Amino acid sequence: MTKTVSLNGAPTASGQFVELAKLMVHSHVTGTDIRVLAEQQRVGDRVKAAVAGGSVGDPNWAGSFTPASALASAFAESLRNSSVFDRMMADSAFLSVPMRQVVGTVVLGATAGPAEEGRGKPVTKLSVTAPRLVERKVAGIMVITDELAKATSRAANAMFARELRAAVTVAMNSDFLSGLIDHTGIASLESIGSDVEAISYDAARMLAAVDYGANAKLYWVGGTDIARDLATKTGTSGRAFPGMSPVSGGTWYDLPFLVADEVGEGNLMLIDASQIASDSLPLTLRTSSQANIQMADNPDMDATAGTASAQSVSLYQTGSVAILAERVYATELLRDGAVAVLTGVDYQTTETA
Repeated sequence: MTKTVSLNGAPTASGQFVELAKLMVHSHVTGTDIRVLAEQQRVGDRVKAAVAGGSVGDPNWAGSFTPASALASAFAESLRNSSVFDRMMADSAFLSVPMRQVVGTVVLGATAGPAEEGRGKPVTKLSVTAPRLVERKVAGIMVITDELAKATSRAANAMFARELRAAVTVAMNSDFLSGLIDHTGIASLESIGSDVEAISYDAARMLAAVDYGANAKLYWVGGTDIARDLATKTGTSGRAFPGMSPVSGGTWYDLPFLVADEVGEGNLMLIDASQIASDSLPLTLRTSSQANIQMADNPDMDATAGTASAQSVSLYQTGSVAILAERVYATELLRDGAVAVLTGVDYQTTETA
């Protein structure tokens, strides 16, 4: 098996997690013990034998699972270039709060005023909310053939790693960004035009709509269409926004621009991540070759009602195996003024030479 390697030739932690995932699928398809496969392919240090049940008397019990958890965390770190949530997490932009904890937020701060001699002193009012950081679960399923699961070529491993990252990224972006957009009370603005002057005015309005301070962690988030249009927009002296790339975003008005199509076509967001409380657990993996899968990115299967609009596919009959990647995380928007959404954006270049 060709390993995913870093530039210096040593397996990266993210690559090791992909190797571990591939071993799980290979073991499931062939019936070979995963430890045997790991030894054959020289990745045995990433696979642990079964451990005894934990007890409160063994403070080091959780250490048995540390290697796998560390690899899962490293894999999540590798998503920072495609997942909005993981980029902000890697930048330590969020307010880190343990899951299920109550977060105290000052909605209306205390005020003071002058106290003149012989006059009553002003009474101030402090308003505080206490939202709870509730966990959410996102999942992505990748279905591959038995032949690909057994393949050990560089191309097969690269394809497996790419599709696994894509599955997790789409799930995280969709859930995280839709949760912010659907939040009641955030600023919603309409784009006013597509020339450079109108674009600059759109940016100024969004910056004014977000209530941020000196310690803010601001990010633009837009789709590929907006990143492309900004990168190719020309002004009187060449490119209007030279810090932008049509593929990876870049910087816009000296702030990071993250590309995520899950934000929705024609939508541009400005997010102050420092006003979002967050926590995340490591990614977990499961495999199956007996399940029935609805091959859609928007499945409507209802296990309680036993209904689905599309026919499901049997993994057993088609000689396929599915790997399910699940992640539990939590976010809480502490203030409505931390997010602004600009809709109806169409910055396509219309200037002619």
